[in-house]
This record gives sequence, C-alpha cells and structure tokens, in this order.
Amino acid sequence: MFLTMLQKRNPKLVNTIFKMHQQGLIAPDSIVLDLETIKQNARLLAQKAIDYHLKPFFITKQIGFNPLVAKAIIEAGFKGVVCVDFKEAMMCMRHQLPIAHVGHLVQIPEAMIAKILNYGVDFFTIYSIEKAQKINAIAAKLDKKQAILIKLIEDNGTIYKGQEGGFSLAQLPALIDRLKTMAQINIAGLTAFPCWLYDPKLKKITATKNVELILNAKKLLAEHNIFVTELNMPSANAWSSIADIANIGGTHLEAGHSLTGTTPMHAYHDDLAEIPAMAYISEISHHYQKDSYFYGGGCYRRYPIHQALIGSSSNDCTSVDVNEFDATSIDYHLSTPHYFPIGASVIACFRTQVFVTRSEVLVIDQIQSDNPVIIGTFSPLGDVR
Repeated sequence: MFLTMLQKRNPKLVNTIFKMHQQGLIAPDSIVLDLETIKQNARLLAQKAIDYHLKPFFITKQIGFNPLVAKAIIEAGFKGVVCVDFKEAMMCMRHQLPIAHVGHLVQIPEAMIAKILNYGVDFFTIYSIEKAQKINAIAAKLDKKQAILIKLIEDNGTIYKGQEGGFSLAQLPALIDRLKTMAQINIAGLTAFPCWLYDPKLKKITATKNVELILNAKKLLAEHNIFVTELNMPSANAWSSIADIANIGGTHLEAGHSLTGTTPMHAYHDDLAEIPAMAYISEISHHYQKDSYFYGGGCYRRYPIHQALIGSSSNDCTSVDVNEFDATSIDYHLSTPHYFPIGASVIACFRTQVFVTRSEVLVIDQIQSDNPVIIGTFSPLGDVR
C-alpha cells in the first residue's frame, strides 16, 4: 500500500533493512521502526496540534504498544497515550507513561479499574451506566473525581464490527439524570468512532456522520445544563486534518498511523508532512510450483500485503505483486508468482496493526544520520526481547 512512497520518501530505511537482513541482524516477520523519522513526525504533529489548541495525544497499537517509541513521542511534545484497550494501559503503567484516555475502543475490565484510577488517567470513556457506577464507587474510595467521556453510537452512523457499544441521542437524557447522582464523576465530554476517514475520490480526509452525532449530543447536553469541554474525534488524525478537527470543535489530536506516515492518505500523496517510518521485512522460504513463498505472521486482514520489494539490496531488487491471501487461513506463508532465490529479502509497507500480529518489532535509531543501530527488539505487545 505504501511501498512506492516508502522508496521515494525514505530510501535510507529501505537500504538499512536490506543490509541488516542480509547480515542476519533482522529476522523475517519483523516490523522495523525508524525512530529518527517518527520523532520528526511527532514534533511536527504535536506543534501543530498545540497551535490549534488541541491536546496532543497518541496511540501505540499500530506499533505494538512499543514503550521505547512511546517515550520518544512524549519527549517530542505529546502529552499522553490513548490506551485503546486494557493491555495498552498495562504497558503504560509498567513503563511509567502518562495515560491520557482509557475505555475507548475497549472498556476497562472491572478488576483493573481501581489500578488505573489510582495510577491516574485524564479521561475514562464509558459505554454503560454500570461502568460509570463502578468508576464512581472506586473513585470515592480513592477520594478522586474522574473525568469521563460518553461514547456515542447510532445505527445509521459509521460502525466497525467488534466496536459496537455506547449511547444513542435518545438515551442521553436518562443517562445524564443517572450520572448527575454520581458525585465522583465529571461529565467532561463526548466521543465516537470513526469520526474522520480518507475519501480517495475527494483525495482528502472527511468527517463521518459520527462528527455530526457528537455535535448534536453536545447541544442536547447543554439543554440539560451539562456543558462539556472535551470532544474526542478519532481516526485519520493527521497533519492535514488537524485544522478541520479544531475548526469543527474537536479538542484532541489522537495520532496513530500519522506518526509513521502510514494513514490511508499517505498512500496517495507524496507531499504530506509525515514521512513513512515503518516497514515489514520477511524472507523467501521456499518454492511451490511456480511461486516463491515468504514467511508470514504480520498480516492485518483489513489491509493485506499487495506488493513487495524482493532482492538482496536496494540496487538489486524487484517490486512484485503478492498473491491474494485466503483470509480464512493462518498466514504461515505468503507468496508471489515470481521466482526469487531462497534467503532473498522481502520488504513490504502496508497499514498494519502490530498488536494483532505475531511480528517482532525492531526499533532502529540514526538511520537518517547514516549510522543505523538497533536499540530495541520487542514483542507485538511491547514486551522487551
């Protein structure tokens, strides 16, 4: 998806991966992160967010909950991590990273709420009155007041399978009445997902119906004397969408793939502020009939690998198509309808979500300074290896 842009905009990353793999320093089925470029992207994003009065937050699921990179992003100006599930929150607590937001996209399990509230979190999203009651009760024991965001959803909105949950506009009045009785909760704001998506026909990031839903909910709450200050509008948050988020009333930047220059928009435009900073490396394993097979493990079925760069170096490689993979099977191997020698390097660049793969994650620093060094190797859930 991003292979052409990677070659054009970050050739040093491609060169480094070829060299290190051929030297035996990088194993197949690895995601390589260019730390210098990620830090550069982070500085640009954080500064523009601040210029537009947005709180600069970020997520780490797409890079495998990586604590080393997360610390670098915070040093670049971001204020905290948006933990999309409880495992990301646990990683942040282990590494003493500031948590900006939990509960969205995945609610925090009952037994973990006390630990997270005690650690400290800016915003806690709720999908149910029961979760609010639990937060309120635990916050009372800890003598804390917790800011919450209400997750919104409508059947006619944009909804991804596995992410259903939240409150409709019709349910808000009754919800507000219940929440007003909870002394340890502050109704700080609203959220929904996804709020922004790239439109390839318009060639720009545009608002989904969920943005209108948030704005309508804000008006409804005001009619009940609840004046929220936080409007969280995630998905496709990037340099080019920051102004739109701010102008429509959003208050958070929730950067994810923009930090690695791999939002869908980055596949079509070579002049965006963020530079591609992530790539996948594999290796030709064997042949069957006329196809060459390479090691799998990094498939994210929503955005499969369509192309790969195969060879021994940047000067001795070929860009080829990758055979369509059967999504009902385990990705032990993927294949290309071309012959390459066993051991050849395979580089791909696609919109992965590392935390749902079994790929190893390598963080390499000083690639752009022509002195590349591997500074960390991690599991897809951020554990040091």
